[in-house]
Amino acid sequence: MSEWGGGYVTDLEYGSGFYKEQAPGHLRLACQLLGVEPGPIEPGFTYCELGCGDGTTSLVLAAANPEGRFIAVDFNPAHIMHAREVARASGLTNVEFHECGFEELVDGRGPPMPAFDFITLHGVYSWVGPAVRASIVQFMGKTLKPGGIVYVSYNAMPGWAECLPVQRLLYDVAEHGRERSDLKMRRAVAVLARLRDVEAAALKDNYFVEDILKRTSVNANAYFVHEYLNASWQPQYHADVANDLAAAKLSYIGSADLLSNYVEFMLSPAQREIIEQSRSPQLRETLFDICVNRRFRQDIFIRGRRSMSPARQAAVLKRHAVTLTVPRSEFRYKLRVPAGEPRFPRRRSVPSPMRSRSGPIPSASCSNSSRAGPIGGCRLARSSSRCLVRSRRCS
Repeated sequence: MSEWGGGYVTDLEYGSGFYKEQAPGHLRLACQLLGVEPGPIEPGFTYCELGCGDGTTSLVLAAANPEGRFIAVDFNPAHIMHAREVARASGLTNVEFHECGFEELVDGRGPPMPAFDFITLHGVYSWVGPAVRASIVQFMGKTLKPGGIVYVSYNAMPGWAECLPVQRLLYDVAEHGRERSDLKMRRAVAVLARLRDVEAAALKDNYFVEDILKRTSVNANAYFVHEYLNASWQPQYHADVANDLAAAKLSYIGSADLLSNYVEFMLSPAQREIIEQSRSPQLRETLFDICVNRRFRQDIFIRGRRSMSPARQAAVLKRHAVTLTVPRSEFRYKLRVPAGEPRFPRRRSVPSPMRSRSGPIPSASCSNSSRAGPIGGCRLARSSSRCLVRSRRCS
């Protein structure tokens, strides 16, 4: 690894990927479904992605939101060069890419930054050390607007607890060599396989051992290198992340994985009873993660939390539109969730306009009821939106 990498893999570019959970509209919808008022969104809104990799997510979001200004940062010059080339070739003028470390953003060495409506980072927070995480939080506190939204995803504890000795083994073996990182990974995986074969006690019945060996037998690609061979590989407990971000006046809202916000879809009644006995939001999240053994969190925070009234929430949700993302013939009247597979009555679960036409329809069509009232209308709009979107056959 290069000295400027600070323990992060730099000789192999991270793979491309678009992550819809980082989209401004998705983050605002998540807040609204949870009854939280996001800040106003206006033409010229500002969006920052920290650790943008090759820029795919910011490029797609900039193309889809021409009224916004997108700024993406990564410390790897190869990533930034690629992102700028794609932006130029695509004719995108509302996105800019900066080669910059997170510490430079707050110590005066980085480029000047505006105040932001959104700050997102995907797959960064649990792969960098405490000093870098502190710089990230300081940057948020310095640049996020009141009402601004933060998205931060990370490897979560206790879901990764079983992998701690496996990752350390892979990292230590890889460090004893000078070859390229993907070749280091292959050598480390070979040692892991030998230890598995001789029934090393610390690796017996370990899910991650079998998963890594199976997947790397096909291709020891950049994902595995960047996942396991960074010096600061530190899966996080949600409570610790929430405490970190509280220093920037950020309050936890919920998950960008919409289904995770509804315990009735995720947990058994007995598990829910234990969680609901706790008055601490952070403890409830810890208990939830223990019940589902969550390995990856996609947390949403806001600077200045304001709750919506039921009437306000119903009105906002009814303004959203939903559309099928599959042919109507492939739509299924059921939703597969960790807690089971609920089925929905055909006439109530999908509105007749969706059954009979193409294109988006207002979510109000999913929940109209002249007798519902503001609270009932809110519940109908909220449940219709979350079920349709989470079915992955609508968006």
